[in-house]
Amino acid sequence: MDGPLIRLVICLAVLSLALASFLLGVTALILPHWGTFKNRVRDEHGNFGPWTVCRDMGYGRTSCGNFVSSFKPIFGVYAGGISSAIAVTALAVLSLSSALQLISQCYRSNIIFSQFTLAAIKLISGLVTALLTLVAVCLFATQQDDLEKGFIVEFSVSFYMEIILATFSSILFLLTILEYLIARKLPPGFDGFLSRKEPSQNPKTRTGLLGTTIGNPGFQDEERLRRTSNV
Repeated sequence: MDGPLIRLVICLAVLSLALASFLLGVTALILPHWGTFKNRVRDEHGNFGPWTVCRDMGYGRTSCGNFVSSFKPIFGVYAGGISSAIAVTALAVLSLSSALQLISQCYRSNIIFSQFTLAAIKLISGLVTALLTLVAVCLFATQQDDLEKGFIVEFSVSFYMEIILATFSSILFLLTILEYLIARKLPPGFDGFLSRKEPSQNPKTRTGLLGTTIGNPGFQDEERLRRTSNV
């Protein structure tokens, strides 16, 4: 594959993975199923997340809020939710930048930003996403059993979704590094669109509009007449 097509394939891969990661991150943030708690002494159990605690009231009923149970998550759970929310925001920026880059490739024209600027934005967003999703996982993992109150804590589905998101974010960051390095190698004034040919590094072998025009017999006749009239 030639250079522009490789860049297009990488851009499509980044956009697809970024959108999938964004949906996964939003789902993990919304669902209060980062962990479950169960009291060993009395009948009190439920699930919790960074924003709320949900207690199982029995008969299929659930009550959610910050004061529905004597179980209280530690501050690290809330901080992990904040980190995850910022990471999801960075994923939204990365997805939007990838979409703009892809549209630029299709329309063969820069839209709002140049290709190099978009690659730099994606690189920064990828770095923020990778770091903060890892921070969110580590912070939430600090939640341990509350033995003083008799609560046993276990990780739940949203926490494992966050681990998957951290893995996706690391892959995204590596892809954005690759895109940035490719964008840096583009010649000045060249944006890597599929409709343009990359200029040759050897001036003797470079062909373009000038060579095509001079080789045109009609152009040669017009040039000859112009010189004759000037004489």
